[in-house]
Amino acid sequence: MAAPALVRMVRGLRNTIGFPVELAVAWSWVTGAVAGCLLLGLAASVVPARTALRRPG
Repeated sequence: MAAPALVRMVRGLRNTIGFPVELAVAWSWVTGAVAGCLLLGLAASVVPARTALRRPG
């Protein structure tokens, strides 16, 4: 995903400017985004299946 690109950008910036550069990631936001996507995907698959199973016939 984006992690290899971020690591390469940090390494390239470190080599370009010659100073230590750290990668800071707000993991709480990343976790929230991943959890939201998983919940949305779960709802998108469960709601139509439940609707199809409740129909008579």
